[in-house]
Amino acid sequence: MTTPKLRLVASNETPQQVCNCRPWGLLHHVSRDLVLADFMEWAQLFHQVQLKMLVRGDHVAICELLARRPGQGRARLVMSVLCAWADCARVTLELTPSDHWGSDVERLTKFYESLEFEPNLEQEQRFRVQESMIRYPVRGRVHVRR
Repeated sequence: MTTPKLRLVASNETPQQVCNCRPWGLLHHVSRDLVLADFMEWAQLFHQVQLKMLVRGDHVAICELLARRPGQGRARLVMSVLCAWADCARVTLELTPSDHWGSDVERLTKFYESLEFEPNLEQEQRFRVQESMIRYPVRGRVHVRR
């Protein structure tokens, strides 16, 4: 009978932990506003991406996404992290691609489709702005924090 040998391996990686996001529906409206404010500040300070979001009931509307240095993948990174958080916290995201900043709407639509946004087919509600694209949270998907 041989005894197994224990081998130690040094690693610089920090262990990954599943996040502890609280479900969006359980947050108080002030907490919801603070979460979005933190996201917007994080995008601006660390990635030079101007991100503006609004709480619309149980949905979060992305009103503006503008990379200070386009073409470097910064907006995609911010949106990927935002979508991962939305899956974990069970938040529905909505937006409307716009040519306001000189962007091509067709190209933007393809960009958002690559992030699992789809045409918004929800029934219109009175006195509520409805965006043209929507992204429902993916059940069972959580983001990982280091």
